[in-house]
Amino acid sequence: MPRTKWDTLEKEWDKARPLTMTETGVSAKLRAIQIALRDYSRDFVKVTSGPDSAKSDDERFQKGFAAHVKTAKDLLTIDPRVAKNSKTKAFIDKLAVDLKEEQEFWDGNPCQKQHGKTVRFAEPEKDPEHAFQNLAKNLLGAPNYLQATNSFAKAIETCFGQDGENRRKLSGFAGHFKAEVVAINKALVQDPPDVSSARGKLNRLKPIAAQLQTDFTVGGGILRKAVEESIIHPLEGVVAKREEQQIPKG
Repeated sequence: MPRTKWDTLEKEWDKARPLTMTETGVSAKLRAIQIALRDYSRDFVKVTSGPDSAKSDDERFQKGFAAHVKTAKDLLTIDPRVAKNSKTKAFIDKLAVDLKEEQEFWDGNPCQKQHGKTVRFAEPEKDPEHAFQNLAKNLLGAPNYLQATNSFAKAIETCFGQDGENRRKLSGFAGHFKAEVVAINKALVQDPPDVSSARGKLNRLKPIAAQLQTDFTVGGGILRKAVEESIIHPLEGVVAKREEQQIPKG
């Protein structure tokens, strides 16, 4: 079976934590999540689930990932050093975001939808903007612009349901957008920061974000506002601060 991002949590944690940080209890918690998700795949919906078990399958994953999300968030309280160290905190924050995305996938009752069973508390299909509103909420709740960008790139296809053409179009858009944000961030964190490169890329990114509203009549305006508030504006603040720091004091 192909490896997944959950297979090496302990090893990745060992890379993230400083050598001076002795055992905190985080490794044991990560090992439990790693074991629980060893064979996990969303393909379960089509490959393993069926009409007779669809409801219980959805509920099992909903409860499981809700517990994993709680475990991940609690990792920051096990030892004060974990939350105070920027690298270990970023590792735990990303894990919580990734697990939350899986929880939200199962909250949509995919097994019941796939196998034709009645879905309890399903959102009305007549509201085409509902999925966009959910994604916008996730972007605005992200801890930083990089996490918001990751959520945007990962979840955007789900907004279009069976509309394959727009799904492919916006998925390609999101992939390009993410690559540009990552390039801007890389320019900002190098020593010394390449502020001119970051500014040029950001200025080119702004109209691309605005294009969402033009290209997608359903949900485009919602996405544009969320992307600008969660990604573009925070990036603008960071770039402007770096530019100010480079102005010679006289």
